Amino acid sequence: MSRWPTIALCSALVVAAVGVAGGARAATSHHDSPVVSQASAAQPAALGDGTTESKYVAVGPCRLVDTRLKGGRIGIGKTRAYKVRGTGTAFANQGGKANGCGIPAAASSIQATITAVAATGSGYLKAYTGSAVPQATFLNFTKLFNISNGGAVAVCAAACASDVRISVYGHSTNVVVDVQGYYIKPMFAYVRYAGGLLPGRSSRVVGASYDSATGIYRVQFDRDITHCVFGTTNVSPGVILFDNPDGATAVFRFQTTGGMIADGDFLVTATC
Repeated sequence: MSRWPTIALCSALVVAAVGVAGGARAATSHHDSPVVSQASAAQPAALGDGTTESKYVAVGPCRLVDTRLKGGRIGIGKTRAYKVRGTGTAFANQGGKANGCGIPAAASSIQATITAVAATGSGYLKAYTGSAVPQATFLNFTKLFNISNGGAVAVCAAACASDVRISVYGHSTNVVVDVQGYYIKPMFAYVRYAGGLLPGRSSRVVGASYDSATGIYRVQFDRDITHCVFGTTNVSPGVILFDNPDGATAVFRFQTTGGMIADGDFLVTATC
């Protein structure tokens, strides 16, 4: 088993403090101003849970949909479903770039420009994921000229037949969808010192285990991590040897020098 150079690691701790004002004296009054209680102060949102934080990854402008090439105008009150992520023949079949635009399966949304082309009259369209049609409109259009609008569009996060739906109202129109980038959740895992994952505290992780016979921890992610950079916290006394397992490009494996990590649960992060 090949080993990377030994890396010394230190524990990291980030503490967020929220100040609460109170007891300030007004300049024009002899009476104390009201005190703001801690119970009424706004509480900060939890960070690092993989639910709210995503990073943006730009891609070269790429066409996902062009109804002028495939499908024709979307009719009044009609909805069409389109593929956004991955590869395959579906992209050419929806008028997009052959084999897709390189949007990974783990993407949570895309940054896209949607254009209404050669509309038969005034109308509007909605871009969304899932079966529930939102009240909000993505684009208002007219037959006088082609109109574009850009923004983030969520893609299906579960087992869906398609990634994005487009519904048209008012008049029929051709639709073109170009993508400029995507949002993706970070890759990290809170691992129990004896193996396994802390519930609800990991992102894009398939599983984790610990082999007491070898002192090796294994954390499996949802993508190839061959070219990623890893970090760990809360593992002092802190000497860890990193090692790639044979043939498992999605598994991060490392070995402690003194057996099981004794400092409790720890965090593994992957930056790619």
